[in-house]
Amino acid sequence: MSGSQVSNPFSTPGFNAGAQVGAAPVFAAQQLTSQWDRDNANAAAAQASGLQTGLFQLGTAGIGAFGAGMSGGKGGTTTNNFYPRA
Repeated sequence: MSGSQVSNPFSTPGFNAGAQVGAAPVFAAQQLTSQWDRDNANAAAAQASGLQTGLFQLGTAGIGAFGAGMSGGKGGTTTNNFYPRA
């Protein structure tokens, strides 16, 4: 501590008392955060949808492999659920 007088920070050269100061870009930051959250939610939903689709395809392939088509599972009278054997 030197004991000197405290100076007024507003009396520094280049200070403009009438300058207009803009607001912080809080609105834009909130928009970007919302977009980020929405993108993450959409990515998670797409991933879950893809997993579910893959599981249904595996299930369908398993059912078709055992001949449980339109015949009610009584044998292999159909190759799949839509096209009967000729």
